[in-house]
Formats: sequence, structure tokens, C-alpha cells
Amino acid sequence: MRRGSALLTLTSLFVLSAAAQTNRPPQDLADRFELPPGFHVYKAAGPEISGGSYALTFDGEGRLLVGDGNAVRRLIDKDEDGVFDSFEVIVTGLGWRGPQGLLVYGDKLYAVGGDGIQVFEGYAAGKQLVHKGRIGNKLNTGGDHDAHTVFRGHDGWLYFMAGNGAGIEDRKHITE
Repeated sequence: MRRGSALLTLTSLFVLSAAAQTNRPPQDLADRFELPPGFHVYKAAGPEISGGSYALTFDGEGRLLVGDGNAVRRLIDKDEDGVFDSFEVIVTGLGWRGPQGLLVYGDKLYAVGGDGIQVFEGYAAGKQLVHKGRIGNKLNTGGDHDAHTVFRGHDGWLYFMAGNGAGIEDRKHITE
């Protein structure tokens, strides 16, 4: 496996850090990977907390969100030791394989799952999120070649990536 591929894979499972930020750092796994000097790999959560994590993102406050099956979990580190202790489910109903892309932007959570890019409001308020619907027409999600990552560009626009299984071959714009 090439170094770049290995590091990309690590970001979906572990937290990379140049130095431990806590009093009691979690177990250092750097000896299992080829890393640049000064970098370390720590296991932040197992499957019982992350739920499988097809997608992950950080919100504006540095909290980790993971896509689990058909839901989105916000992971919690109660004792701030760098290892997540628990989670809360903040969104459900995102298809057979769950969200394949997540983005928190302002008060909204965007999740690529179900039948396209779903929008949930109320994230910043910390209350129950409200599903506001899907952006644009239906897309195929859940498969390896279907719709995936959603992100915000420097221009403030939302962008997303979709494979040849997403059902967008003849579309030129999200609303088509």
C-alpha cells in the first residue's frame, strides 16, 4: 500500500496527532504504520462506539460525527483522554448502508444517504434535528459507485462527489 493511501485510510479509523493533547494518551499504534517523523496514530474508538463509520466529519466545535448503518452518531469523550467513551444518535433513516458523506455547515447537517443529499436543521441549537428534505432529485446512495462526499468550497457553494452508480449520467445540475 502506498503511503498516501495508508494515511487516507487511517483518517477514517484513527485520529492522527503530532503530539498527545491529554494527560493520559491512548495506546500509540505508530509502530503498525509507516508515518512521517513526529506523527503518531492512536485508536480513538472501536466499532462498539463508532458503529462501523462509513463516513466521518468534524463539526465547527471539533466534535466527531460518524455515519453508522442508517444513522449519524456524535462521539463523546467524557473524560477527555483522547478515547471516545460513548455516542449519541442525532439522525436516523439514511438508507441501508447509511450516510456516505457528512457536512456540518452553520445550523445544518448534510448527509448523503437515503435517496440523495438530506438536509437537517437545528444542529447549532443542540436540540433534536429536523429533517427538511432532500436537495434536488433522487440519487442512488449506499453503493461503492453511488453518491458520496459532500463538502463546502471556498466560494461557499456545496459540492459533492458521485460515482457512475449514482444515476447522474445524463444530468448536468443537481436539480436535474
